[in-house]
Amino acid sequence: MTTASNEPSPEAIVEGIHRIRQEMLEEHNGDLRAYFDAACKRQQESGRPVVSRPLRSQQPPAASKSN
Repeated sequence: MTTASNEPSPEAIVEGIHRIRQEMLEEHNGDLRAYFDAACKRQQESGRPVVSRPLRSQQPPAASKSN
């Protein structure tokens, strides 16, 4: 489905992303670790800069104050 400006609808874009992700996962026989490793390899081979941020420590949810 396309919009009046001949652009794909947001739903069509999301459907395409899901379809491609499923195809890529099937290439690795549903093995998420192999899928992840391949993604990391593609990322390294791309030559593009990769931003790494330190992991945030998980904080317990703040207690709500009742007045």
